[in-house]
Amino acid sequence: MNGSVCVIGGNGFLGGHIVDALRHEGIDTAVFARRPDPYRPALQDVRYVYGDFTNADQVTAAVKGMECVVHCLTTTTVHSSNADMVHDIDSNLLSTVRLLQACVTEGVKRVVFVSSGGTVYGPPQIVPTPEDHPLFPICSYGIVKSAIEQYLHLFHVLHGLNYATLRLSNPYGPRQNPDLGQGVIGIFAAKVLKREPIRIFGDSSAVRDYLYAADFALAVMAALKTDHAAMIVNIGSGQGTSLNDIIDILRDTTGIEPEVVRAESRGADVPRSILDVTRARNQLGWHATTGLVDGIAAQVAWLRGLGCGQS
Repeated sequence: MNGSVCVIGGNGFLGGHIVDALRHEGIDTAVFARRPDPYRPALQDVRYVYGDFTNADQVTAAVKGMECVVHCLTTTTVHSSNADMVHDIDSNLLSTVRLLQACVTEGVKRVVFVSSGGTVYGPPQIVPTPEDHPLFPICSYGIVKSAIEQYLHLFHVLHGLNYATLRLSNPYGPRQNPDLGQGVIGIFAAKVLKREPIRIFGDSSAVRDYLYAADFALAVMAALKTDHAAMIVNIGSGQGTSLNDIIDILRDTTGIEPEVVRAESRGADVPRSILDVTRARNQLGWHATTGLVDGIAAQVAWLRGLGCGQS
């Protein structure tokens, strides 16, 4: 990979870490986003294109001259997607198809798509869950992600557009906005620091695979450089952690006793989700390196740096 890379959603939480990884390797980087990064000023060595993801002309302008595109933008969350499925389909699925059309028109060679290992499988029949597990998502978010995966395959067959689909587990880390309603660790950490109650749906035994955002950015770098023309890969820690474990780590990290409030479980929640990351090791030469205790400590330190919890 010698050319430029455009990160669609590059001013968001994941996109920002991907931009950091690209810049670290001296890769010419562009960002397409709706608004500036809320947590840092514009980077002098990055080209910014501001626009609306649903505007085909603006998206085409962003990918013009790019060798690769990383697509990590989403307009919905797991739970908001079910509240307005038409919006989810229109703003994410249709807009992504237009993006892929623009990539073909502008001669982009590879697209790396950030899919969702936590939702596309639905309630898993096998844990840890491999990539060949059937896809039975129980939320619009997961359905749209899996549909985009299929369109990537179609564009590869019809137009020779190479791609890597990364089925990401549950990311966390610095610059994750705890007020957006997504990201358990960030939300819980902010609540603990503010001494506000943590609301847990169901009991605290729900298990997830949590991945530090900077580790994920390195997986994206590996996917940009791979010789595989088309691939689908789980990207996670491969380890399961319960909400009880998260609460315990936050207690130890902050020195504050969390207050927990229970609520009824939600229909879109999967009780246990851990990804099989064997393919990531074998095909990308990648594995997670940041342990949960260190990763949560970094996220707590970042929140404290913002003044979170200070009166």
